Amino acid sequence: MKPSQGHRLSAVMYRGPVTWPCVLIQVCDAFIVLGVVPAILLASWAGLWKVMDVLIFPKDKELTGWLCLAIGITLLLLLHFLQKVFYDTTRNINPYLYGFLWRLHAYVCIIASVTLWRGVWVVLEFYTGKSVLSLVISATIAAAILLPLRVFNVVVTVPGRVVREVAADPFKIHTRFQTVPSCSYKFVLDVFLNVIVISTFFVVYFRGAYELMEKVLYPGDKVRNLWACMMLGYGVLIPCIIAQRYVVMLYRTLADRLWLRIALDDTFVFIVAFGAVNVWRGWWQFYDVYLLATGDQVLRGSLLHLAGVLVSYLLCLGRAQSFPLGPDRLDGTLNCKTDNIMGMYLED
Repeated sequence: MKPSQGHRLSAVMYRGPVTWPCVLIQVCDAFIVLGVVPAILLASWAGLWKVMDVLIFPKDKELTGWLCLAIGITLLLLLHFLQKVFYDTTRNINPYLYGFLWRLHAYVCIIASVTLWRGVWVVLEFYTGKSVLSLVISATIAAAILLPLRVFNVVVTVPGRVVREVAADPFKIHTRFQTVPSCSYKFVLDVFLNVIVISTFFVVYFRGAYELMEKVLYPGDKVRNLWACMMLGYGVLIPCIIAQRYVVMLYRTLADRLWLRIALDDTFVFIVAFGAVNVWRGWWQFYDVYLLATGDQVLRGSLLHLAGVLVSYLLCLGRAQSFPLGPDRLDGTLNCKTDNIMGMYLED
């Protein structure tokens, strides 16, 4: 069961006695969050992406980009609109069948998310290229749209946050305004905002930051680039894990200064997101260079993808990166709201 934000905050702000078991648990948690979780997630994503590169119109970048974009958006819209149907039809069924169905649902979510990402990524690359100017402009536009919506925190992906399985309703998909699923125009607009705007511009920003690191760190040398990104990403995230409790304390002292709270929140989110982008690039390039560079691309990609999915299910991380929004990622939903609380796996 996914812990509440209150449990997560209690874990971050723990003030009990410092014992060796306590230290060991925190070290193990950091190892799982920073090492195991991104390795699993990126194995699943990189493997599936490689299979799509080979099977979906590999010689026509424009067509493959638009096709993936159409498939991804369609699947995500269906998953949003049918979530109440899924919940109603599975409430009283056999628990084993229920477990299979929600895991199947989580897997479809992964396919939908990867397909949307690939569609947006390839379409942007086809029409705007990969120049530094185009990357900076696209990332700036995306940030300018996400920040006023107060959802820039969606850019913080694994390992900056960890989404464990939801026990109450695994078919629920959180939207920006948490509109109750219905036939109302408010719910429809909320869904379109979630899929067309938030999810899409999330990818636009992420791509801009991701591709810029290729231009900055050892351009043209994939091996040096991947290890440099790994070191940079972890070099940012490890201090952030240590500093998060103190940032939360500072955030609380600014109770009457709204704009300073927002500035602190967004600054910390930006730093964590920068670290997460570099870790993503490091692991993605690791698989690309060492596991997917030679041999049967479809076979290797499929095996890598399936291994990542199966291990993620074993660790209750099937929904770790299916959707950018979650109850703890919606700005203003809690009185003590701050996104200066990073992901933990052993917080209980």
